[in-house]
Amino acid sequence: MSLLTVHGLEKRFGKSQVLAGVGFTLNPGEVLALLGPSGSGKTTLLRILAGLEVPDAGWVRLGKQTLVGPGIFLPPENRGIGFVFQEPALFPHLRVVDNVAFGLKGRDRRRKAEEALAALGLTAFRNRRPDQLSGGQAQRVALARALAPKPRILLLDEPFTSLDAGLREGIRSEVRAAIRAQKIAALLVTHDQEEALAFADRLAVLHRGRLVQIGTPEEVYHRPRTPFVASFLGHTNLLKGEAHGDHAETALGRLKIVPRARGPVWLSLRPEHLALAAHGVPGKVVDRAFKGHDVTLWVRTAAGELRVQADYRTRAKPGDAVRLVPREPAVVLEGEA
Repeated sequence: MSLLTVHGLEKRFGKSQVLAGVGFTLNPGEVLALLGPSGSGKTTLLRILAGLEVPDAGWVRLGKQTLVGPGIFLPPENRGIGFVFQEPALFPHLRVVDNVAFGLKGRDRRRKAEEALAALGLTAFRNRRPDQLSGGQAQRVALARALAPKPRILLLDEPFTSLDAGLREGIRSEVRAAIRAQKIAALLVTHDQEEALAFADRLAVLHRGRLVQIGTPEEVYHRPRTPFVASFLGHTNLLKGEAHGDHAETALGRLKIVPRARGPVWLSLRPEHLALAAHGVPGKVVDRAFKGHDVTLWVRTAAGELRVQADYRTRAKPGDAVRLVPREPAVVLEGEA
């Protein structure tokens, strides 16, 4: 049984439709990442789940309990949902342990706070005040505060954005371990696509208030449904083609395609699915970016300028003639580019 069920959520601000019929489910222990450009409705969706906004239509159910729906609205404090914002928002006059214990009820509130601190490796900082913490430590305290009441769901609104890359990766691992240990579910809003791919069990891509694709990171990345998803999640090369079952004729020649299709199609071919070879489609390198672990080449071909992800040892440079071959089938997309 799903832990969270969201059905037909709609929300308008004035004449602007922010959410349009959004629905999905979330299972116990699962992390779902919400991706989409600014204004796609990600944060509004989190705020509705938390009880900070009321939808114009649709409903949300946690287990067997309806949180919001026609004639129903459960206050935020009664939902069993934790919320972590981009900024820690700690009380400056309280010690770390008191910040985490704030809002907890019962005689064991201090014990719950200490357990949450221990889960994120913060016991040694329990008596410090927020101005004595680094940015990473303060964000971990905010996460501990959200986890201390043992919520059934944790909402994360870009909580790692302000941290440097190395620190961000370590804190993500700690949070993922805490989520698994407590067997709760989490929704993460992020603009960092690498973070979403690495952190989440599933991805949900929002575009103009609509949920356009949901699935595992591998499914959404390797089998994008639309040109928008293909271009938004990572990089891709969009090609026109004429499909004939399991292949399509394109400016790059005959390409294998998935799924089978017939007639005019748009195709997605990821940069890492193109390779330099001794034979294949001719092209000329127009730009190059060395990234340590690999090299990105921009190659002008009869199909236009293509992006190619090559091995870090590749010596091809602007002006060089090269040939390209596809290493994977191109993906047939729905709709127009």
